[in-house]
Amino acid sequence: MIINWNKDAWVRSSAVFLSILILMVLLFQQTIVDTAMIWWDASDTYVHGMFVVPAVIWMTWFQREQYLGLTPQPGYIGIAGIAFFAILWVISSVAGIAVGQQLSFFAMLPMLVISVFGVQISKTIWFSLLFLIFAVPMGEFLIPYLMKFTAWFSVTALQITGIPVYWEGLSFEIPSGSFEVVKACSGIRYLIASVALGYFYAFLTYKTTFRRLCFVSLAIAFPIFANGLRAYGIVMIAHLSSMEHATGFDHIIYGWVWFGVVMLLMFWIGTLWREDREPRSELQLKPIQHGERISVDIKVISAAVISVLLAPAVLYLLTNVKAVQPPKDLNPVNAFKSGIAFVGEPCYLTGAQYPLADMMETGCFYFGDTKIGYANAQYFSQDQNKELISVTNKLYDTENWKKISDRGGVLDIKTKSGPISIKITETLLKDKGGEMLVWSWYKVGGIRSSGKITTKLNQVKSILFKRRSDAIIEILSVRINGSTSEARNVIRSLVTKIVRISEQKIPGK
Repeated sequence: MIINWNKDAWVRSSAVFLSILILMVLLFQQTIVDTAMIWWDASDTYVHGMFVVPAVIWMTWFQREQYLGLTPQPGYIGIAGIAFFAILWVISSVAGIAVGQQLSFFAMLPMLVISVFGVQISKTIWFSLLFLIFAVPMGEFLIPYLMKFTAWFSVTALQITGIPVYWEGLSFEIPSGSFEVVKACSGIRYLIASVALGYFYAFLTYKTTFRRLCFVSLAIAFPIFANGLRAYGIVMIAHLSSMEHATGFDHIIYGWVWFGVVMLLMFWIGTLWREDREPRSELQLKPIQHGERISVDIKVISAAVISVLLAPAVLYLLTNVKAVQPPKDLNPVNAFKSGIAFVGEPCYLTGAQYPLADMMETGCFYFGDTKIGYANAQYFSQDQNKELISVTNKLYDTENWKKISDRGGVLDIKTKSGPISIKITETLLKDKGGEMLVWSWYKVGGIRSSGKITTKLNQVKSILFKRRSDAIIEILSVRINGSTSEARNVIRSLVTKIVRISEQKIPGK
């Protein structure tokens, strides 16, 4: 095959692309290093990430006959994309959202391709460029949903089989023993690996976008369903063997063997509608002769460089914030003034873990005949290595407590200075001693919130407009001796009484 190609334009555009790419690598090196550390050290869930960039380079080169005959035409559409993801990178950095930083960086790379080489060329390799998304170590947010689905699927399958089941949250019991769906049972590793392999397989096997997307959809649904079957199968093996098999290390072995079988079956199904490619002939490039000198679009290139440079500069200016000790809603001093005893000796604690907090306080409120455990973790300022919302922080000790449920709620309090709303998260825990009701809420820059996403957004607003990033989580816990409603009313009364006293001390509010 002979292709007429504009050699001068391609050489110049490639040189510009590599120059800006090197600049991006230097400016965003910390994001790249953090991502690579997750690929290499953090978890084998994302080990495939280190092969993604080489795979994208190979996939792009594999399609060279489709675009080498086109002439690069730089455009501003890609510049807008770079600017958008640069802003998203800054916001993610301010909020301390690592996955947002990583996603923004890898999304800027296709935008750079569009900026330098143009839309027409990028359209021919968009499927290859989109594979870069698998370099981002993300997907952890799916784990709770996958765990719930796995528990539901296993219980439903057992009921259909005729085995009696007692089901509570992520745990269930059958006559032969008890089972619990933990993080490792979610199937997140199978799902991520399946989608990444399925995407690459779709590129190799199909030519049309429709068939490629159909197979990628299959690669998403197939492992979720297969993981439910795996969990059910493990329970059945344990049940039929009187709990002698599939309860230890062999549990993991069965899982990976099953995953291999599932992948082979999925690829076999994919061959049923494969699109055979014509034999590739030897590619010959014939340079096009031009009478005039070809130059790159300086305005477009300058805009791309400026967009890349601005992100780290803006982040540097924004992260220069002051350290502030965050105010507490449940101040022991105000508790004493409202007639509520407080001692530093902890009671009914959940084992909350916030190892990098600037200050951690625990204690016990004596409210009538009830003891209510209290804990707070305070951050005078936050950065990427020390933040309130982090995977290293835990509301409760997962080894000793099992979460039954959680839900959001709002506590409205009328005070002399005006109404106050505290958005709380209510968590129901269980251990060998019974059940525990836990209320918790965040406050960032003096702004109350309950959800992690909302708290992150409040952190961004606080840094931008208040120039502070202090944060605190306050935690109340009480043993449930009667009903959940009774325990809930006790905590509600405690918070209401203390907050009313606290608000009276703030003039003009």
